[in-house]
Amino acid sequence: MPSPTGTTNAPRISALRLGPLAPGLPEQLVPGADLDSLEFGDLALSELSLRGASVAKSRLPALSATEADLTGAQFSEVEFARLNIPTVRAHRSRWSEVTMTGRIGSFQAHEASFRSVRLVACKLGLLNLRNASLLDVEIVDCRIDELDLTHAKVRRIRFENTQVNRIELQHAALQDVDLRGATITSVDAVTNLRGTTFAPWQIADLAPLMAREVGIRIED
Repeated sequence: MPSPTGTTNAPRISALRLGPLAPGLPEQLVPGADLDSLEFGDLALSELSLRGASVAKSRLPALSATEADLTGAQFSEVEFARLNIPTVRAHRSRWSEVTMTGRIGSFQAHEASFRSVRLVACKLGLLNLRNASLLDVEIVDCRIDELDLTHAKVRRIRFENTQVNRIELQHAALQDVDLRGATITSVDAVTNLRGTTFAPWQIADLAPLMAREVGIRIED
């Protein structure tokens, strides 16, 4: 859906301002935990499970784990830095006023909610946001192999200096999706780009994808 103002509205990102933080301990990171105003040191875990947990006003400055289960967890005003996790399961999780940097192989966040979220200098293999709700999101200096927005509701998201090798948009509802700062190699459901904004130079790159999807043959 195009913006009703006729221009692309930028994400409204709240600045993350954490107050005094108490030291957090690895043993506090358990399913169903209720964590508030904590700062954890460098963490290297075999597995992180915060299934159904609530984390607020906290900082995790360096987190490495073989896998993470964040299913149904809630994160509010949280800073994740230097992540290194091959597999993250986070379906039906909620993220509000969160910043994140690092490397994630497979980020499974279908049916999740992202509001006022910044991904900065992230490298992601798969970012699965099927049936997710995204409002006010910035993706800056990132590389994403596959971004799946199938059936997602997306409003006010901006990409800056970001490579996306493949983006899937089947049945996505898009509004104020600013892709001018994204380099996109492949788009699935290119005819579902209503509500996005591109720079003029990007249209020439998209033309062959659009033609192929709607069955147009281009010949000299």
